[in-house]
Amino acid sequence: MRSDRYSRILVGALALALVACMDDPTEPATSFDAVLGVASVPAVVLASTGSGSATCAGNGTTISCTVIYTGLTSAPTLSHIHLANAGATGTVRVNLCGAGTAPACPGTTAGTFASGAQTPIALAGQSAGAAYTQVLSAMQAFGAYVNVHTAGNTAGEIRGQLFSVY
Repeated sequence: MRSDRYSRILVGALALALVACMDDPTEPATSFDAVLGVASVPAVVLASTGSGSATCAGNGTTISCTVIYTGLTSAPTLSHIHLANAGATGTVRVNLCGAGTAPACPGTTAGTFASGAQTPIALAGQSAGAAYTQVLSAMQAFGAYVNVHTAGNTAGEIRGQLFSVY
């Protein structure tokens, strides 16, 4: 009887600790995931079995992502976050590898890369803060995607919409 009461207290304490560690769902999301696949990429030139995932986070001024990929036809040449709804193509707004201040892309057809903290690309006349807000808002509204480009699929070989994670 006594151990049953202690077990319930322990379970309750663990549940409270878990809730305290979670993002507050009443606050705007700043953590995002994407499932990357060939099916959602328009105009794939070379047939691919590529797939992957991306985990991204905003910290108030920059966006950081880690991308895991496998089965590409060749090594990634570029990777970005584009702003557009599912099934549409959009403007590059955050470089993840191979361009700007982002690190070089890995030279393998399967692997992982981390973008480091990247400042979103501002449009003409837009401040860095406004660019960050626009990109984060698009990510929160399922209006941004991660695209991984390769030499044979220059428009992108795998891609996936970012969705918020609470």
